[in-house]
Amino acid sequence: MRKNKYKEIINSMTDNEIRSFCNQLCRSISLRYASHLIKNDKHGGIAQMRSDQLFIDFYTIYRCYHFYELSKSSISEHDVDLSSSGILTFVWDKERLEGRFIDGRKDGFKWKYDSLNHYVTLIKPFNIYIVTGGNHSIFYGMFYSSGSIKCNNAIDYTNMLKHFNLTEKYFIDLKGKKYKKSVFMEIHPELETMFLLGKKLIEINES
Repeated sequence: MRKNKYKEIINSMTDNEIRSFCNQLCRSISLRYASHLIKNDKHGGIAQMRSDQLFIDFYTIYRCYHFYELSKSSISEHDVDLSSSGILTFVWDKERLEGRFIDGRKDGFKWKYDSLNHYVTLIKPFNIYIVTGGNHSIFYGMFYSSGSIKCNNAIDYTNMLKHFNLTEKYFIDLKGKKYKKSVFMEIHPELETMFLLGKKLIEINES
């Protein structure tokens, strides 16, 4: 009964509601990484997630899927607002994170974009972002709710979302083949919700 209600809520959501929900799910995951790091002596115990490992690990386990060939996408360079965008960051060094907080307490502090070190990739159709460079600094920009970064790279999960369905234990492709959930999905249950929201996004935009 509870699962049916859960799907019912997702099916009733609008495009804007889904995108807003996905943004908050990303920020929840980013905060979990930071919280885990703060509780450890020096380094976080959770590895950084790649853009091809959100739901199924196409990087180390299922390389035969040709993920990048099926997810190519191009975009115009645009600004990403750190105060409101859904950004997946993966802080891993406690001293670096503490250093960002120390800098932020200084008089006149203003978060600045660093074109040499700050990189993010847009993930369609969710329109969320994953950090590929500058995790600690970008996380603090999100925490501080200030600044923006440039994005000129994207991948599109639309084909993957169409090709797979999610069960309680694994994914099933259109031919009935089973795929394990990525370790990141096992750690972050928000990703299961995001997958279902992504399928609903496609349904809305193609109707």
